[in-house]
Amino acid sequence: MNDYERFEDFFNNYAQKFIQAADNDPNLSLKKDHSYNVAEQARLIAESEVFPGGLVFLCRLTGLFHDIGRFEQYLQYRTFKDSESLNHASLGFRIVTAEPVFDSLSKDQKRDLRLAVLFHSRMRIPNGLPSATACVCKVLRDADKLDIYPIMISHLTPGSTTNEIVTLGLDPENLITPEILDQISQGKLCQYSAMRYENDFKLLLCSWIYDLNYDYSREFVIKNGFLDQLFELLPSTSDINKLRTQIMGHLVRSSS
Repeated sequence: MNDYERFEDFFNNYAQKFIQAADNDPNLSLKKDHSYNVAEQARLIAESEVFPGGLVFLCRLTGLFHDIGRFEQYLQYRTFKDSESLNHASLGFRIVTAEPVFDSLSKDQKRDLRLAVLFHSRMRIPNGLPSATACVCKVLRDADKLDIYPIMISHLTPGSTTNEIVTLGLDPENLITPEILDQISQGKLCQYSAMRYENDFKLLLCSWIYDLNYDYSREFVIKNGFLDQLFELLPSTSDINKLRTQIMGHLVRSSS
């Protein structure tokens, strides 16, 4: 068993313990699968940037453990909404700090893993981080988004199975919160706290384009048509059509 497989074995046992305690709740199984997928996307991004092998390993590891706080959060509160429970990233930071399995990592590796887990769901990562730490954080944030896009699109598409845990219990009425529209129109990331409607969530996902760090990530979004799929789910108004042109233009320009 190589180093990564040893960590993967630990993660699988850890996640399964909570899944069984929650009577095999599919929402936790979704998080387990998401963690494996993010680890793989993180590896692909890091390799596309020709990072050294040790940094590729660490990016993959942070992908695997970035949401480890979700399992305890859901078992206690039956929600993934941080505002109604606890901050899953902060909890994840505490878990990866306390678990002995990480003692085999170097001091710098531990730091990078912990900070990437802590910062992965924030609006932005802090300035002044060590270069390697910033790289790991950016790779993780991109990889997380790349797996969340298809998950959310499948749950927000009309006729799909309704899961209020995944869509955060937002109002399905065909409306948009003005604050969300204003934020994305200004080229900003939309804030979770401002969301009221499912349409707000769709726009928030579109705003993630402004926070993609690597060419691989932007090309993956283009290749899979995530933005087109999201805008097809939104009202066809002049504001939305203008926004679609703005965001697609930004994505193409930043990919060239």
